[in-house]
Amino acid sequence: MPINSNSVLKLALGLSIVIILNLLFNYGIDLFFKEPKFEDFCSKVMNQQYYDKASCEAVGGMWQDIPAEKMPSQVAPASPVTGYCNAMYKCDQELRQADNLYRKNSFLIMIALGFASCILGFLVIKEWPIAFGFSYGGLIAFFIAAVKYWSNIDDKVRFFALAFILIGLIAIGYKKSKDWQK
Repeated sequence: MPINSNSVLKLALGLSIVIILNLLFNYGIDLFFKEPKFEDFCSKVMNQQYYDKASCEAVGGMWQDIPAEKMPSQVAPASPVTGYCNAMYKCDQELRQADNLYRKNSFLIMIALGFASCILGFLVIKEWPIAFGFSYGGLIAFFIAAVKYWSNIDDKVRFFALAFILIGLIAIGYKKSKDWQK
């Protein structure tokens, strides 16, 4: 069976749309919804040393007393250092909280964009290679959202997002089944 050059070109166009669509989605999320950076939260306490509980806790750090017998041998016995300061304790918690919110929102945006692509590909666009690109682009967007953000998403958000997608895809299937039977 000979390969039709138009079919190959249509497939190439569809696959190109799949790739570019997902690059656009990811770039758009990065452009309009900035990922939290360590420096934005902890730059004030980076490379600083705190030798007492009061100065440590004043910057949001967490002080841990170290008994004298467990003090490293490099510290002189008369040293005023009596513990360890995790100066990044508070800023690290704030960074994690902001990062979790970013990942949750990015997951939901990616799922919504994927679903919108599926709707366009299955229900709106009639030309085969473009419909193929949008429908498979939506599928890949679901996959990217799951791989990239899944571990940071609350179980309830996962459940409801998956339920929404499944119900939507079933509805699309029912709508399209009428066309497929013609």
